[in-house]
Amino acid sequence: MELSEIYRFGNRYTRGQVQFDEMADWNWPCSSEAFERLGGKIEYKEYLSVMLEMGSYEGIPFPLEFRHLYGKRYYDILHIGYVTLFLVSDRFLEVLETNHFTGWKSYPVRLFEKNGTEVFGYNGFSVTGKAGKIDWEKSEVVQIPGPIDETITYPYYKGIPIDMSKWDGSDIFMAEGCRFYFSTEKVYKVLKKAKITNIEFERTTEFLMSKD
Repeated sequence: MELSEIYRFGNRYTRGQVQFDEMADWNWPCSSEAFERLGGKIEYKEYLSVMLEMGSYEGIPFPLEFRHLYGKRYYDILHIGYVTLFLVSDRFLEVLETNHFTGWKSYPVRLFEKNGTEVFGYNGFSVTGKAGKIDWEKSEVVQIPGPIDETITYPYYKGIPIDMSKWDGSDIFMAEGCRFYFSTEKVYKVLKKAKITNIEFERTTEFLMSKD
């Protein structure tokens, strides 16, 4: 699998989308797998979100409950306050299941509007597929003009050099030590054709990240 056939995907943050927030503090025991993934560098609550991201569910008191925070528009992907953690619609999961895509699983949630009305049709989403580490030093370094003065340029990494020799063959996966979600081109094409809303895809070879 060539890197040009791999896409990073996530929440598009469409204007007006609803956002939910957890109703109770997350305080279940942190799994050793989540702790090892990030090497003790973040706050405890972030490790719990990593458990959900990677599908390490031991000890988690499902269903997790969320309350409406703001926004009016419901899309296939909903924000819950974490960069890579989000909720997905039943329709989103149906597309994945119908096409037999691998490397993911879902978990039960309950959503409530501010007035207490329950919202149905959504699920938590985890990525279980795996690939090797990302070696940013193998990326091309390009100069990008600054936002204020275009005569001043800044170095950016272009591309996400994932070690695909350790890819487990899943259609959806995460790279070791990284919290980005990735998919094959087939997943990208199917979800685009299905018109899944509030999802963003970017070819890994086109990705830009500040070098500083």
